[in-house]
Amino acid sequence: MKALVARFGLVFVVVACGSGGSTSSPNGGPVVPDPGAGGAMRKSVSCSGGTCSCSSGGCAGVCSSSPCTSDCSSGDCALTCAASGSCTQDCSSGRCLTYCGSGPCQIDCSSGHCNTSCPSGASCSVDCSSGHCLTACASGSTCSVSCSSGACTLQCDSGATCSFTDCSSGGCTCTGGGCPAKG
Repeated sequence: MKALVARFGLVFVVVACGSGGSTSSPNGGPVVPDPGAGGAMRKSVSCSGGTCSCSSGGCAGVCSSSPCTSDCSSGDCALTCAASGSCTQDCSSGRCLTYCGSGPCQIDCSSGHCNTSCPSGASCSVDCSSGHCLTACASGSTCSVSCSSGACTLQCDSGATCSFTDCSSGGCTCTGGGCPAKG
C-alpha cells in the first residue's frame, strides 16, 4: 500500500510539473485568467463575417476576420479577436475574457470583472467603470483603462504604454516596467 501511495505521489508531481501554464495568449499577448463562470461550459458561437452574437451571454467566440464585433451584453463570454485589425467586445454585464489582436481593441465592461490581453501592436481601451478588471499589456502595445470604481490592475510590460484614464475612487495598480512614472 505504501508503494502504491508513493507511486501516485510521484505521478501527481510529474503531472503537476508537466502542466505548467502557457506564457502567451492565442494572439501572442500575456496570459490572463478567465474571470467568468462559464469556462469550458460556454457555448461556442460562430463569428462569421466578423460578428459574434451572444446577447444572452455564456459564449465563446473566435474571430478570423476584422473588424470583429462581439455582442455579449449579458456577460460571461470569451472572445479571441482576429490576429490583426479592430475588435470590439460589448460585455456590459461583465465577467468577460478578451484576447485582442494587434490593432484597436475596445472593451465595454461597465459591470466590471473583465480581463483583457493586449499583444504587441494592440491599442486596447477598457471601460471598467464598476472595477475589478485586469488588463495585461505586452511590449509594443498601448493600453488605457477607465476604472472609476477602482480596484483595477494594469500589468504593463517594459516597452508598453499604459495609463488609467479614470481611477477616481482609487485602488488602481500598475505593475511592470511600462507603468507611468509616479510623480
